[in-house]
Amino acid sequence: EEYYYAGIYDDDLLFEAVNPMYLSWGGGDHENEWSQHADWAKRERWLSYQQIISRHARYLDKKDIEIIDLDVEPIGGYSSGVEFWDKTKPHTQKLMYTYSTDEGFQERFSGVDIRTKEGRQQLFKMYDVAFSRFADKYGNSYSDYGIRESHIQWRDLRKMWLLTQIDSETGDERQFWLPEHYEPTEDDYDIKEVWITQIWEGWKLGTVDSVYSNIRPVPNQYRSILSPKKVQLSYFGKKYNTHDNTTKNSSLMDSAKSAQKNFDIVLAAFRQLMSTNIGPVFTMFLNMRPEGWSYQQWIDLMRNAGILMLDPTRQMSGVDPQFLREINLSKLSEGAYLLQMLEFYKNQVALSMYFNANREGEISEYANSVNTQQNIKATYNKTALFMEQHRLIVQEALTGLLNVGRYYYRLHPEEASIFLDDVSMAELQTSTLSAYDWLGIILQNSLGELEKLNQFKGQVLTFMQNGSSMDTIMEIIFSDTISETEDIVRRETKRMQEMEAAKMKQMQDIEQMKAQNLKQINDDNIKLELEKHYSMLESQERRVLLDREKFAMAQDLDKNQINDLLQKTFMELYTKLVVHKDEMDLEREKLGVMQKIESDKINTENEKVKKMSTKQK
Repeated sequence: EEYYYAGIYDDDLLFEAVNPMYLSWGGGDHENEWSQHADWAKRERWLSYQQIISRHARYLDKKDIEIIDLDVEPIGGYSSGVEFWDKTKPHTQKLMYTYSTDEGFQERFSGVDIRTKEGRQQLFKMYDVAFSRFADKYGNSYSDYGIRESHIQWRDLRKMWLLTQIDSETGDERQFWLPEHYEPTEDDYDIKEVWITQIWEGWKLGTVDSVYSNIRPVPNQYRSILSPKKVQLSYFGKKYNTHDNTTKNSSLMDSAKSAQKNFDIVLAAFRQLMSTNIGPVFTMFLNMRPEGWSYQQWIDLMRNAGILMLDPTRQMSGVDPQFLREINLSKLSEGAYLLQMLEFYKNQVALSMYFNANREGEISEYANSVNTQQNIKATYNKTALFMEQHRLIVQEALTGLLNVGRYYYRLHPEEASIFLDDVSMAELQTSTLSAYDWLGIILQNSLGELEKLNQFKGQVLTFMQNGSSMDTIMEIIFSDTISETEDIVRRETKRMQEMEAAKMKQMQDIEQMKAQNLKQINDDNIKLELEKHYSMLESQERRVLLDREKFAMAQDLDKNQINDLLQKTFMELYTKLVVHKDEMDLEREKLGVMQKIESDKINTENEKVKKMSTKQK
């Protein structure tokens, strides 16, 4: 069996491993193996008076404390053969109540004030006196006595209303759970009275005339305000190997009891054999004992000195020498056989508990590492189901702790701010108080997750080859869950992407700088070539001007800035032009004269015609 407690008491968040001896639970589904799904659970233990007052002072009045003063009793439990719930057992006797009727006891310890140092010392003396009278039966140690504290959780019923409303925009039905004090109205579309499960808890102090402390509903027991179902007790765990409560559970040690019994039998036989082993014996006759020696002296000399003294001269001591010889009465051969049997049953004990010599560390010098690892792995495969149950129990307990912690740190934000960042704090304070599994957040601690984690850790060399930092590699090696490694990988991937982006940007900047430098060089080269070309052109132009000036000076004798040949040509052309113009003027005059002559002829003919026509008339 394995159990854990996750809850809130005295304004403090508690997570404890619970000894199965002190926890009992039951009720509910007959196939249920989990304590958190039971109808009730009870954890019992014995605490000192000071611890009881410290734990329950807020919920006790003066009358309750006076009752608790008398509730000291012998501690029960399986260790002393006393079961907690059996009221006929001696642990139900109230020692302090018994001694409170003793006048001498009252007179000696009257007026004890535990609020003072002297009063507390008197209280310890009072307990010592009471315990000393029961020392033979229950023990005289202060730790053998205490006040019984029983923490009990149970399922009860609570009235609630299931309200159905119609969404005015979409027309869909919406349901709400409302407390029992809600008053139905005419506007409610449909409302139904429903009795749901509610878990209560309380603490019972003492066995007889008990005091009840802090009876209340368990805080934050519902998974969501939208669903009051699947409420759980605060004790998480189960019994191993019950197969849905079809068989009585057993431990690994139970499976080895048969082989252990045989081992004990053979071991007892071996011890008996060794205690009766005689060894080699020398046969002799009593009348050969030296005269005057006692049998004890004779035997002691033979045993301690290894010398056997004989007196062959004694009367009637004639002996046939063949009878003076050694006889072996040793049982070592049988002992060797028993040792083999012990080794066999020892291995059977280990195998019954799914262990072997390799897993226990006894590795043969002739065994290679591969076979050793395979043998160890085979035993781990056999115990994997047990470890898987352990992981499931821890997973359920931690899930319960997360849900309770969500509620607790919602009430104590100053504590949560120590380890939560701003975003997580905002989510904690603004979101609804729903269980993490209701929100789709689950805690995994299964064997499969562990195998994934180990497989992932096996890729550390790959991370090293791909440039991961040593800090990241160390975090992966020492991580406990696959989700933790996923967070580390995501962070490392993001870091490497940022590094790659920065590297690409740096390369781009370098390439851009190279391009700019190359362009600048090309521009400088082009500029230089242009300057050279311009210089060459200017030089050529100057040479041309110089040549032209030389040529002009050679062809312009009158220095009128006009080439003499050109000037001559111009003059010739001009002369020809003038002559041509004169010729044209002359021709033009000739044409004018001829036109006038022709016109005169025409006029003359016209006059002749007119005269002739006149004559005819």
